[in-house]
Amino acid sequence: MGRKNGWCIYTVDSGEQWAGLWEGGRKKWVKRLLQHRDGELDSNLAEAMDLCQEAARQARSAGEEGRSRASEHWRKDGEIQVVVHRAAEDAKARGKEARATQHRTTKLASVMDQLLAQQRGMGFGSLRRGQAHKIVLQRGAEGAIPRGMPDAPLAPLVQS
Repeated sequence: MGRKNGWCIYTVDSGEQWAGLWEGGRKKWVKRLLQHRDGELDSNLAEAMDLCQEAARQARSAGEEGRSRASEHWRKDGEIQVVVHRAAEDAKARGKEARATQHRTTKLASVMDQLLAQQRGMGFGSLRRGQAHKIVLQRGAEGAIPRGMPDAPLAPLVQS
């Protein structure tokens, strides 16, 4: 890390402001700013103190501006809150879509089980009960079942 060098403004606990000079990482007090400049201060030092005061004012105003910008972000309709709200809504929509897909897959599997049971009753069934359900659930997890499947019984799809 480098050492501090240059003019700084210090505000002490009593509220008084002092101009300080950092030299080699140590403070060297110059003169209290609230005192009237008397003949001891030369023009260069007075100019440096004025520049320090102006820099302190600018730093204060920049700090206030940054604080107001930060509070703006956390307002209910602020930038960060809008992004967080959008992400939460997106997650809710994805969860809802996943539940709907699971419901369609389960419904399709139960219809398949019913059809297989009917075929077994007629002597055509070769799959064990529940096996079709597992196959359909697996295919649904792989994305093989289209999203737009109707919720109506699927007998016409299975007859072929």
